[in-house]
Amino acid sequence: MSSSLWRLYIVLLMNLLLYISRDTTRSYQFLQAMRLSASVLLGISLVKLGYSKEQIGLFEWVLFVSGLVGFFWSMGLKNGLLAFFPKQSKVIQEKLIFNISILFTFLSCLAAILLFFCIDHLGLNSDHGIYYIMAYVLLVFPSGISEIYLVLLKKSRQLFYYGLLCYGAYFLLL
Repeated sequence: MSSSLWRLYIVLLMNLLLYISRDTTRSYQFLQAMRLSASVLLGISLVKLGYSKEQIGLFEWVLFVSGLVGFFWSMGLKNGLLAFFPKQSKVIQEKLIFNISILFTFLSCLAAILLFFCIDHLGLNSDHGIYYIMAYVLLVFPSGISEIYLVLLKKSRQLFYYGLLCYGAYFLLL
C-alpha cells in the first residue's frame, strides 16, 4: 500500500475516534465493546501462546464465577443509579457517588467472604482458583463505579480514554 493510503486510513480512524469520544452514549458503548473485545482477544491469545486447556479453563472459570457472584447486583445498582442520579440536587449527587462507592466495596467484600465460606458447597478448592476469584471480585466490582461516574457526569472523552486505557491494559497485562 502506498503511504498516502495509509495516511488516509489514519485520518479516517482518528476522525472516527473523535466522533465516538464526543458523546457519552457512544463512549460508553465503545467501552463495552472494548471490554468484550479484550476478553475475546485474550482468550485467543492464551491459546496461541500455548497455554494448556486446564490453565485456560481455570482462567475462564475465574471470570465466570466472579461474574456469577457479582453481575446481578453490580448491574442493578449501576442501572438504578443511572435512572435516579440525574433527578437529584448537586449536594445529594455528591453524597450518592461517595455512598455508592462504599456500597460497591462493601458488597464486593461480602461476596468474596461468601465465596470463601461456600467453597465446599460449590465443589471448589484452591485448585479451582477460588483465591483468584475472590481477589477478582474484590477489585473489579468496586472499580466499575468509575465508569458509571464518568457516564453520570457526562465526561465522554474521559470515558473513552478510560475504556482504551483499562481494557488495553487488561489485554496487555493478562
